[in-house]
Amino acid sequence: MMIWKCPIPLKVMIFVWMAAHDRICGVQLKKKKWIGPEKCLTCDKPESSDHILFQCPMAVFLWSFLRDCLGWPVSPISCSSLFLDLGEFQR
Repeated sequence: MMIWKCPIPLKVMIFVWMAAHDRICGVQLKKKKWIGPEKCLTCDKPESSDHILFQCPMAVFLWSFLRDCLGWPVSPISCSSLFLDLGEFQR
């Protein structure tokens, strides 16, 4: 519910909600007759929201870059860890 109280655009809120509920991956899209692959095109592992956004080597690189630029102690590894970490950073 924290997502809906943030002062961010509605499109971003919806995307974050979908990512948190694992609704943006190939497996979920296959249920809607999507014809694309279920595996990550970068590393050939099964897609999930956490994989796409946090665990794929490309995502790990980007989060490491953000961590270093923003001075965060750790990079998030999942949607839930991102929300927990952001709560800690705001204190």
